[in-house]
Amino acid sequence: MKRHYKFYLFTAFAIAFSASIISANTFDTNTRIITSNDSDNWVEIQNTNGIKVLFTRHLLDGNSYLKIKFENQTNEKIHFIWSLTNKDSKVLINNHTNEITANKAIIIYDATMQISMNNGETLNDFSININIK
Repeated sequence: MKRHYKFYLFTAFAIAFSASIISANTFDTNTRIITSNDSDNWVEIQNTNGIKVLFTRHLLDGNSYLKIKFENQTNEKIHFIWSLTNKDSKVLINNHTNEITANKAIIIYDATMQISMNNGETLNDFSININIK
């Protein structure tokens, strides 16, 4: 009987331990996995007043989105206002304000500013207008 008691105690402990490991490794099914096949393939679009503008395509859930990078190539902090238009001159983002520390870069891409790239659109179909504050 003692032998069975130890066996059942060990089995219960093993099951509880295994359950804790499994629950610790369970993934949230609402989590999105973001892949970017060409996140390092930035294309320089323009260089205006010390701000280099680069674009890349970002893939998310099978859809393509535009990612924007602004690089400050000066030794001073820059405050600027920018607008993004597509090839049809439609304004997609209007008068957005940003600031970049000297010799640093910022990347514009988040859930609130997703810029969809429709079928056939390329990075060259978008343009940026920059005004220094």
